[in-house]
Amino acid sequence: MKKKIYTLLLLSAFLNGYSQTSNNNSDATLKVFPSSPDAYSLGTYGNINIGEYTGTMMQDIPLYEYSIGDIKVPVSLKYSSNGIKVDDYTTIAGLGWTLSANGVISRIARDKEDRINGALWQNDDTVDPASGYKGLQLNFFEHTALSENFDTEKDLYRLNIPDVFSTSFVQHGVNTWIQDKKSDFKIQKTAQGFLIISPQGIQYHFTLIESSESRVHGSTPSPPELIDESAYFLTRIEDTKNNTVFLEYEPEAFTYTVNNNDVYSFFENSYSINCPADQGQPPLVGIAGMRQTSNVVTYNSHRLKKIRNNIDQSVLVFNYGGVGSISANRGSYLKEVISQIESSVTPRVIETYKLDYLATPNERVFLTKVYSEINKKQHTFEYLTPEVLPKRLSNAQDFWGYYNGAIYNSHLIGRISSPALENSNFSFAHRGLNINLSPSGLLSKITYPTKGYSKIFYEPHTEWGPKAIPAVLKSKTMTVLTDSDTWNATATETFYSGKSQKIKFGGGAYFNQDCSAMTHQVRVYIRVKNLTTGQNVSLTRLTSNGYVNEPSPYYYPGGPDAFYLDANASAEYQVLISVSRNCFGGGIRFEYFDAADMVVETNLPLGGNRVERIEHYDNVSSSPKIEKWYYAHKNQLNKSSGISPFKPVIWKYTDGVHYCPPTDLNPMLYKYTPYKYVSIFSNSLIPLFGNESQNVSYEYVTKSFGGANFEKGGRFTNYQAGNDPIASNIFGNGNYRGGNFTNSSWNKGFVKSTEDLMLRNGTLSTLKEVTNEYSYNTTKKEEFLNFTGIKYGSPQMISKKTYKCTAADIIRQNTGYNPCYGKSVNDPVPYLISLDLSMFGEVLQYKFISHDYHLSKVTTKENFDNGTAKTTVEYLNNNPNHYQTTSQKTTFPDLSVNETLYSYAHEKNNQLMLSKNMIGIPLESISTQTIGNSTKTISKTETIYPKIPAEITNNSAGLVLPLSLVSYNLQNNAPSTEVTYDKFDTNGNLIQYTTKGIPTVIIWGYQKKLPIAKLEGITYAWLQEHYPDTTEIVNASDIDANAGINNDETAFLSVLQTFRTKMNIDRFQPLVTTYTYDPLIGVRSITPPSGIREAYFYDTANRLKEIRENNVSGKLLKEFRYNYKN
Repeated sequence: MKKKIYTLLLLSAFLNGYSQTSNNNSDATLKVFPSSPDAYSLGTYGNINIGEYTGTMMQDIPLYEYSIGDIKVPVSLKYSSNGIKVDDYTTIAGLGWTLSANGVISRIARDKEDRINGALWQNDDTVDPASGYKGLQLNFFEHTALSENFDTEKDLYRLNIPDVFSTSFVQHGVNTWIQDKKSDFKIQKTAQGFLIISPQGIQYHFTLIESSESRVHGSTPSPPELIDESAYFLTRIEDTKNNTVFLEYEPEAFTYTVNNNDVYSFFENSYSINCPADQGQPPLVGIAGMRQTSNVVTYNSHRLKKIRNNIDQSVLVFNYGGVGSISANRGSYLKEVISQIESSVTPRVIETYKLDYLATPNERVFLTKVYSEINKKQHTFEYLTPEVLPKRLSNAQDFWGYYNGAIYNSHLIGRISSPALENSNFSFAHRGLNINLSPSGLLSKITYPTKGYSKIFYEPHTEWGPKAIPAVLKSKTMTVLTDSDTWNATATETFYSGKSQKIKFGGGAYFNQDCSAMTHQVRVYIRVKNLTTGQNVSLTRLTSNGYVNEPSPYYYPGGPDAFYLDANASAEYQVLISVSRNCFGGGIRFEYFDAADMVVETNLPLGGNRVERIEHYDNVSSSPKIEKWYYAHKNQLNKSSGISPFKPVIWKYTDGVHYCPPTDLNPMLYKYTPYKYVSIFSNSLIPLFGNESQNVSYEYVTKSFGGANFEKGGRFTNYQAGNDPIASNIFGNGNYRGGNFTNSSWNKGFVKSTEDLMLRNGTLSTLKEVTNEYSYNTTKKEEFLNFTGIKYGSPQMISKKTYKCTAADIIRQNTGYNPCYGKSVNDPVPYLISLDLSMFGEVLQYKFISHDYHLSKVTTKENFDNGTAKTTVEYLNNNPNHYQTTSQKTTFPDLSVNETLYSYAHEKNNQLMLSKNMIGIPLESISTQTIGNSTKTISKTETIYPKIPAEITNNSAGLVLPLSLVSYNLQNNAPSTEVTYDKFDTNGNLIQYTTKGIPTVIIWGYQKKLPIAKLEGITYAWLQEHYPDTTEIVNASDIDANAGINNDETAFLSVLQTFRTKMNIDRFQPLVTTYTYDPLIGVRSITPPSGIREAYFYDTANRLKEIRENNVSGKLLKEFRYNYKN
């Protein structure tokens, strides 16, 4: 692909009728289009390492778990933040918080939106025999750098199914989806969206699609970037038992400015361009100076409204509402989550959680309370100076985007080190880090339902590195003067240059009118000699187009007032100024360093924040329990182990090429002149979206309990550190400094080892050490190429070479993009040679890597006074067809070994289960024990599943459910059936099983969701034949399901008692146990075969209060009390 260029110079050329083509790509950054803030935030969960490894404050507030069959949908509020950035757009539950309930696939469109086959790539080194160049590769590079609609970067997808699975993946081919970590989850693209199938065969349907539109305001008008599919929302979950959960949404459309983009450009060198077509205008007009744009996006998105199922009438309802009068952020937030039983009359509310917010005068919204209207539990939250955080898009932010208090910044262009800016009158912004203001808006206090609370304290991220302490700046002043009798005067000074530096000689000249009237132009000459080499050195002067050499430098009234020397380190120089006429005078002053900077190793502050300590209080009057974090090795607590691969890249050299077209007199006289200038950006050239894993992380973290000095012990954690490489230049000048990362560090953030510590006699001793080892399968590693093109200009008159397709070329398919494929032999493919093409663009490359790895060994060492006990657990996956654990081997301190082997659908060749991706269900386990040289099998069990549809005999719905559980005799390996699963209903509920020849029947009620009767000693067929009226108790349970909490169950219990009586008078006299419930709360009664009922009662908070015999006035069997301190 090529970078999109918004060029003011071209616009000016068209308006003035110029014939030149000159591209200004200084404001070009990588084209990355994320999904909406909520979808993107939820998509990053599980994909980004957070917590101790990154110093991130995390908090999870569980609200509900909506479940049916094998499906579980946890609903919670999750907090995760290292700081609130000034431009952060508030998510649906307030800054830093995410509603975790619905799964989402967020899409980060890189370059163009991938369509059918994903992005184009190429790995072709075929040499053109006619020229010696790699013609097909150069053709690909030309399209990549210069063509607008040539997509060479794969879109990045992020999948998150809360508490189930998360991954990143890309497209490769028509419907092949490659995960960053290989797994047994199957990803399929459908006409409606995506289908994800778990290794247990559970299907997750993502069929509700978000779209977006992005526009750049303030630049040359251009069409908006349209992303038809920026996110996919989970709408349906189906397990293998015909249970279905539906997630329903309501539309949410919003438009906002993502950020402001400022670019300031200037020349460090001058260029001599003489082109008649420029018509007297400066050839590089419009490049230097300031440009300001903004990115405005519109999302047609969705927010979760209801979760329901296909079995009963239990639902979760999500309601939203406004928070004050807010224009700079979203206008609607999550206000309540209701658990209720829907009916044809009035819904019966089981529980309601409400959310309160703080809206500051600067329109920043924070979650302050989550509370239950039923059980009265509540969490409250406080934040660090939330009112200080400025409005979105404020210019008061550091280079990382956090608030720094620089409220007088009129833009976001920070100063960089360049002598060309020395005389600039441009007012640069203050983008430095303010460690006191950067944490503004972070969560600082949590008060729990128990009335206890936690206070959170932060400190800035750091890394260990060199810090330069500048040497003392020295200065010298020199003057010369002649009188009426003197014609020549000189002055000399010597100085020592302690480091490489650019030295400014500021000076001037004047005529001494005290001795004579002015008759000649005054000149004060300056010469500089390198005494170390004995050579005179040239000086430069600064122009609007950068530094230019000055062959004969001198000062004169109205002329240059400064010349510059590029001084070498460790060199001695002599400066000489002179005049050669009477009554001339002048002088210079210059500053220099005569010593090198002193470099010290120290902790260097970085953008963002980490948790420094947390103080836990049981109540308002208790002493705190303190947890203190050192992001350092336990033996060097004051040396940061921070790693920061993601540092803002805010400037680069920008290349361009000036085209001077031929004249009418000679059509072959055209000329290209390359040029280069510096561009400073307000935003990093490294895209934030998709690269969050490159944030600050720590190799070592030491945690102290009880205070800062390990008063109650501690824990040391060694994490796997690693840096992912940024996109590298593979063609061109290599001046572009941005790009995306290659995800090569597969184990980044993994725990290598932990140590439980105790302070003994002033020394930290290790009580227990746990070491983790990981196995990487290189045979399954896959790499997929991405290419980023950077355009400098457009070739117009330059002739191209021609590659002629060969017979091998026209059928080759394994090298990616092949312009010869399907063509005829000798068909031409044009290309620019390397030297010519490099004038107009460059190409970067990065990779998406799919890894295969797993935890392979855990070693635990426990230290005692009399020795060390060592236990190891080894995990193995030796089947290339799946990624499940096939064996687990434990070696105990006495060297005895227990090992368990697992078999799955692949090992058992169960094609029916394979066809439904039910490949993660263990079907057989064999456990052995080894003591010394003796090994014996201690257990062997197998769960039998149907292997073909004809073997499905225990249900009428074609469900793949277990048929029996078999154990094997350890002496002769003879099988013995422990349980047969005789019959399931159409929803996968087990309704008859047999153990030791005795059948048991289960009757399901409450919309087939809960068992209401268990009958031991009869078959389901016998029950249906002799007592077909079991529908009476089923219908009664359905009625009870719609009743209120702690309702009068007399009528339902009477129906159950009638049923029990019928069973007991039968000659078989089965053992009958019956059950009643308050759905979504718990069991109400259990009546065993003895008939002595246990009755369960709940308080207004839906907590179990007491268990009594028979009824509310019966004997108290057990009581539960919930008391808070104070």
